[in-house]
Amino acid sequence: MKKGSLLRSRLKVTLVLTLTVLTVSFAAICTAGRIVAWQAPNHEPAINRWIASQGVQVEGLKFRWSGLNPVIGVDKLTAKGVNARNVQFELDFLLS
Repeated sequence: MKKGSLLRSRLKVTLVLTLTVLTVSFAAICTAGRIVAWQAPNHEPAINRWIASQGVQVEGLKFRWSGLNPVIGVDKLTAKGVNARNVQFELDFLLS
């Protein structure tokens, strides 16, 4: 086998392995996020206590996924001088 073809072969193997590891890692992160979002309503009182310790009060905390993006929804948000209803925070992976 020629030296050049051996180098190309190793480069291909490295590229495929790298892409596989990145894909599996991304899938694991998305799955973990969906599990957290699924379990979050069970821990809403503890989450609300922690948020309240930061000086913010929330009512109706919701977690969901929109495609690949995690979404946090709040029915009512109250902070120093701020009152808001139906607030949604979405982390867009494609834009970030």
